[in-house]
Amino acid sequence: MTTSTTTSTPTTTTSLSTTSSTTSSSSTTTTTQATTTSTTTTSSTSTTSTTTTTSTTTSSTTTTTTTTTTMLTCISSLTGATMLLNLTNSPSQNSYIQYSYNYIAVTTSTRLTLSFRMDSNSDNWSLDTLSVKRIGTSTELLTNGDFDSGTMSGWSSCNPNNATNFGFVHYNIYYPQSGYYYWKDASTGAVDYLYQYFSSVVGANYTISFYLKGDGDLPNSANVYIGS
Repeated sequence: MTTSTTTSTPTTTTSLSTTSSTTSSSSTTTTTQATTTSTTTTSSTSTTSTTTTTSTTTSSTTTTTTTTTTMLTCISSLTGATMLLNLTNSPSQNSYIQYSYNYIAVTTSTRLTLSFRMDSNSDNWSLDTLSVKRIGTSTELLTNGDFDSGTMSGWSSCNPNNATNFGFVHYNIYYPQSGYYYWKDASTGAVDYLYQYFSSVVGANYTISFYLKGDGDLPNSANVYIGS
């Protein structure tokens, strides 16, 4: 009697790609191959001989399961966001300019996002004294909006395109709009991002304000977005 069995070993391949900030997704594909063997035996007997016939049938079933995980990155919430400010190749400014906007919240968690670029060895953007308040109240909804903790507390940043000279919290007694710390950004080659989430009430009106100064080297850009 001869039995032939074919067994396939499933192979799982996992590929994970992570950067500090690009929109990316990881997919895991699992392939399972099951082998079922059935054996049929037929016997016949006579006075002169015995014949035994064995047949083996092998069937394979392949099941593929795909799981896709989308990782939250610094630019994922820009889809559908409202652009509050769009500066491109802005000239040099001698002092800070205050920008102020009203915004009606559409979700219970709103994100303020700022992006900067200035291709220069010496010039940069200076950002300070950011504020978000619901109109009619005095409660500040941003954490560390003036950067005077000296840290990134409350804020997140990312550099999805590997720009050089990306932004950071900087200490200086002369350059901040207030206090001793400000956000200094000379992202070169591509934009980088700074953002913070704050709690909001759907339909409520909010005032968003900040101070910004650019040294004017080209090319440069500064964009501000608000959205969920």
